[in-house]
Amino acid sequence: GDKEHSAAGAGMQSTEPRSESGSRAAILCHALALALRRRPPSELLLPLTEEQASARARAKAQRGPTAAEAEARCVVLAAGAHHAGGVDPSTPPCAVGAEDGLVYRAWRWLAVAWPVNVLLYLLALPLAEVLWWFASRHYVRVRSATPHVVRLGAADAAIALRFYRRAARERTPAELAMVLLRWFHGDWPSQAQMREFLGWTIYNAIGPQLAPGQAAALGALVDDFARVLDRPFAPEHRCAPDWMLYTREPLAESHKPLWFYLVLQTKMRLVGRRLRRKGFGLLRAGALRYWYRPPRPPARGDQPPPPLPVVFLHGVLGLMPYGVTLDLLADEHAGAVFLPTFPTWSVSAPPSVRLGECERPIQLPELVGCIRQMLSDQRAARAAFLANSVGTGLLGALLERAPELAASAVFSDPICFELSSGDVLHNFLYAEPACCGGVWPIDLVHAIQRNVVALEPSIQFCFRRYFWWTHNYIHPAELPCETLVVLSGHDTVANPHNIRAALAVFARDADAHGEPTRVTVEWHEEWFHGGLHDDVTEQRRILRQWLTRW
Repeated sequence: GDKEHSAAGAGMQSTEPRSESGSRAAILCHALALALRRRPPSELLLPLTEEQASARARAKAQRGPTAAEAEARCVVLAAGAHHAGGVDPSTPPCAVGAEDGLVYRAWRWLAVAWPVNVLLYLLALPLAEVLWWFASRHYVRVRSATPHVVRLGAADAAIALRFYRRAARERTPAELAMVLLRWFHGDWPSQAQMREFLGWTIYNAIGPQLAPGQAAALGALVDDFARVLDRPFAPEHRCAPDWMLYTREPLAESHKPLWFYLVLQTKMRLVGRRLRRKGFGLLRAGALRYWYRPPRPPARGDQPPPPLPVVFLHGVLGLMPYGVTLDLLADEHAGAVFLPTFPTWSVSAPPSVRLGECERPIQLPELVGCIRQMLSDQRAARAAFLANSVGTGLLGALLERAPELAASAVFSDPICFELSSGDVLHNFLYAEPACCGGVWPIDLVHAIQRNVVALEPSIQFCFRRYFWWTHNYIHPAELPCETLVVLSGHDTVANPHNIRAALAVFARDADAHGEPTRVTVEWHEEWFHGGLHDDVTEQRRILRQWLTRW
């Protein structure tokens, strides 16, 4: 363990040396974590015999390196330091802060007996909140200095280039101008700013970081934009570049008290107990944890086999807001049900600079492998997918990289279709809720969304350092299966009107060329973001018509 920690520390950002008391506390937490994993005490206190060591080495050689060992060999470089994407292409994808830290281990241990956690908090409330305030500020400072660690390869750049070339063909000049104005906060960019913007969104590189071929491709693309817009770009900067450069901006200072996370922990424990009562068990596939309920056996031998499994991908609040959805899947779907959990993409635990293996940000290629392993472990070749909010971005990446896994897909309030327009990033990370002059229910929902979720430090880190629109974007033409898109008229994350218009244009063009259209759009004017998951009737209909008929 010490070797792995030292190797991981060598590949990551430099950290302060641990004090002797900090080392002892880390050793104690490590021992407690091992005990909770039901390892015998001999492994904690006694050295291994030569025979035990050789047996463990043989078993380790057969199963290959663990995720922690693979991460120990990873080196994350500063964004733009080398190569087009800022990361050495010879190194495997890896995560920042992948080693288990003191805050994370203590929280995980206390979560096992969460009433004890609450009791300790009540007994030491003032001191706990003061210490947590300092820890939260330290987290924001460290994470703000963390480089953007998403790896951009040739395939990702090709997706972005394909989008921009499609945009020049499929969008009207007014629509294309609105995309640029959104990214540039309402200002019209200069030619140099356009080159920097396209270089950043396509290659995650700016100026001298671009290869000669990339710079030439950007120049041609800027000329295409100017020709389509019929509006030239000024040759020089009129002012300093100002656009939604979210991956290079520091995290906003937004402290959440410790009781906020205790409330979330309590709700998550209740959700876990509820799932266990419904027959779910918590399993693991690689770095991915998931809840699984096996299919119900037929009551009689002459009945048909159960339908395909359903995989549900949650949003930024984890599984907590989906009580109605979880009950319907558990009670009315005879096939298997998979509920992957994404702690990094949801508010799940206090921000910790060092995370556990399954709480580290997961690379999308790794996610695809984990989903494939998850289905394979339960002897399922395909599944029907249901996703909401940020889960639709993960589903878009999955369908782009592993189309054979999906029999059907339902996107609830998707962010993945018009992600490149900038609406999602603006609404989620930048837009301030209106205090007057707007529609008060929408403004209230937006204020709750921003202050409770979007400004939470770990969510900021996820979306500012581990989110990249080309990875989570999918064009409707790339959908490999029958797809239902459910849009809420009062969505405060995406722009549902733009998504509806773009999907209508796609369907019209497909019909004009005699191509099949696999996308069905349903519009609900009065719903807010995630409104589908509060409507029992609509969910039951979608479950029967879209998720079980395959």
